[in-house]
Amino acid sequence: MKKFFTFILLSIMTLNISLAAFANEIHTLSERPPISSEIEPYGTKPPDYNSVHDLLKSNYNYNVESMGAALYTDKRFKNVSNIYVDVNDFSHIGGASTLPANYKTKLIITLYNSSKKEVGSKSITFTVSKDTYGDVSFINLDTDEEYYIKFSVPDSGNKWAFYGIVSGE
Repeated sequence: MKKFFTFILLSIMTLNISLAAFANEIHTLSERPPISSEIEPYGTKPPDYNSVHDLLKSNYNYNVESMGAALYTDKRFKNVSNIYVDVNDFSHIGGASTLPANYKTKLIITLYNSSKKEVGSKSITFTVSKDTYGDVSFINLDTDEEYYIKFSVPDSGNKWAFYGIVSGE
């Protein structure tokens, strides 16, 4: 009997470690593939039907190392009636020119359904070097539908970096 309980306890611990590792996965969204790679980078096109993340099980952690105009999440999201998008450390990392003090730009977060139809779009206005955090939410979504996100900024030749979390419920 003691061996049985030890086995159950070890199984639960292994399951918890596996779920924690899955929850801590970070999806790097990129405009360009690594040097000498012929693989298309995640982010430049909407995710395909086979790439799905269950927000009921865990949050989707993302990292945008460099974005000039627009990037998509590399996963579709399922099992949610609400989607919350947090943006952290939004920063200018270079581009066409030096930005003046109090330069403002909008990060537009657009939600699409699996039919590639826009469900909603919201924006966060950042004052460079002052505002680094923002969030948006999309509520009352169809739980039987899958969704994905596009991040976009005005195409000005500037490059931006940020990271965050997409969560459900």
